[in-house]
Amino acid sequence: MLKSEAAKFAETVESYECLVESRNENLAHSRLGTSVLCRLALSGTNNDVFDFLDMTPVGSLNCKVIDFPESPETKLLWYSQKREYEEGKPISVRESQALREEAKSVLFVVDFKSFEIVDHVTIKNFTGVSILSGVLIQGPSPYQCRVSCNLPNGTPVEYKVLPTGFEQIQ
Repeated sequence: MLKSEAAKFAETVESYECLVESRNENLAHSRLGTSVLCRLALSGTNNDVFDFLDMTPVGSLNCKVIDFPESPETKLLWYSQKREYEEGKPISVRESQALREEAKSVLFVVDFKSFEIVDHVTIKNFTGVSILSGVLIQGPSPYQCRVSCNLPNGTPVEYKVLPTGFEQIQ
């Protein structure tokens, strides 16, 4: 009986450790994201980004940092609006698709060696980021990061994300 109880406590501790790790990671991403926005604000350029972000309700802006395996000093920062839904109520696939279609995002390529913003793109209906292995892609780079999304006017677009910025794929 004691072994069973000890196993339950071990599972509880493990789940809390995972939760703490996840929150620490989210906090680190938010701090980096805030730093980039402050840098952008101080530069006085790219006011379109702030116009776009001003439409996002307070407390609903998320930031996720995505590393490039081929370029550790370059990172992709993805700012998105958390969509609200009723707690405790299951969300259907149709509802989650509708929420995603409403979502607004801004993506930045940032050189963290110099802390310079290399490029950014404002999008809606963010459909994903994929990092493809060089096994599938011919070329000098072992990895390739792609972003699939719709532009604010609804046009679907796919970008190849490079350390030098976003390159639209035809």
